[in-house]
Amino acid sequence: MEQFDGRYVFVGRNQGSNLGALKQWAQNFCPEQDFARLAVHRVERRMVLGATLYPDDMYGEYFTGLIRMVSNWEFPGAVKEETFWVRREMVSAENHEPDNDDEFQTELVMKRFEYLVLVSIDNETLRNEISQIMASVRTRVPPTRDQATAINNVLQTFFEGF
Repeated sequence: MEQFDGRYVFVGRNQGSNLGALKQWAQNFCPEQDFARLAVHRVERRMVLGATLYPDDMYGEYFTGLIRMVSNWEFPGAVKEETFWVRREMVSAENHEPDNDDEFQTELVMKRFEYLVLVSIDNETLRNEISQIMASVRTRVPPTRDQATAINNVLQTFFEGF
């Protein structure tokens, strides 16, 4: 969308059957406190996307160090744009066999609500913050040569498709 040109967009999700609790969650969603969780998910997904092995094997301690630092980081400039909610009715059909051998089907309708919070942040701001985090990650055990190569490769293309 044109209004989000130059911005990364994230969606926070929460679901359940208690609409009031979900509404309160959405109202209390605070980008200064909650955005890091959204960023962690996307950073982790990006690291895993480039991995041919389990991420801890592929990147060594760098992977867990990066995730830990992103989750504890403050991201200035994240803005809560909008909140939305959706009501979903899920129908579950169960077959039962009564004593007289006549089959019948019972439908169980479950009402679930999903709240979505749309958050955006300036591309350059987020890139600078994540680049700073990546450069700051320190590990107790130095990465092997293969791990160092994998880390360097993913860092060079990290923001492609981010």
